[in-house]
Amino acid sequence: MGKNQYDDAPAPELGSVVLVRFSFNDEDGNTVEKKDFFGKITKLNNQEVVIKNPNNGEEVTLPPHFGSYQRPPKGTYELPSTGEKVENPDYITEWTLRISSAS
Repeated sequence: MGKNQYDDAPAPELGSVVLVRFSFNDEDGNTVEKKDFFGKITKLNNQEVVIKNPNNGEEVTLPPHFGSYQRPPKGTYELPSTGEKVENPDYITEWTLRISSAS
């Protein structure tokens, strides 16, 4: 497997607060749902990034594509799916997931 555009990106730091945004798209590329949450990075290596949601304790594992973790401008960010607000997150990462209607 060859290098990708994320191989040389700096990794976020353990303990950083990350705002995570998911878009779920149908097979035609239409967004059918959006979810977001924030949490702290509890595990970080070249195979996974684990982020723990402080509200429910759930841990979410994301790919270590470090170029997808961007430093946002300082400020307050509202999570549209919950109405929660997070102040000055260290990183924002956005992921688009394709859902299948196949059963």
